[in-house]
Amino acid sequence: MEKNTFGQRFRIAFGNAKNAEIARKMDVSEAAIKNYVAGRVPDAEKLLLIKALTNCNLDWLLTGAEQASLPAREPSLEDVFDRRMRDIVREEIANLRSEISEPEEDVTIEPAEMILAPVVAHIGPGVDPKEEIRKSLVSEDGLREMEKRLKPRRKTG
Repeated sequence: MEKNTFGQRFRIAFGNAKNAEIARKMDVSEAAIKNYVAGRVPDAEKLLLIKALTNCNLDWLLTGAEQASLPAREPSLEDVFDRRMRDIVREEIANLRSEISEPEEDVTIEPAEMILAPVVAHIGPGVDPKEEIRKSLVSEDGLREMEKRLKPRRKTG
């Protein structure tokens, strides 16, 4: 099977946008874009810009190497932190559930609150960490709701 040319992959990376749109995004002339589509490989600075704008793999862009043959991306520090925080929250909730005989019982949950307070505070203002923990302890729905609310939010702007 014949691989795409650099110019074809370049256009695919930008979602088959028109040259004028790509030029605007990259802050270059349309003539430069025509050169890239014709097969001219941009300098390293422009390649990094293309990667930042399109999130394409530079190995694929430059060589046409299939994604499956490329090594998996290393998780970011933020990904590792989020995953570990979720694990800690789940472990602490499971520990608290095992200690509680009845949900109505007054339970001291300060250790969990200390761990979860920053996470629950991330959910939004006016949220009582103890109440959120109690809700999650009494039902699977509560746990799912807490996990849903703890998922990272995309920043808009």
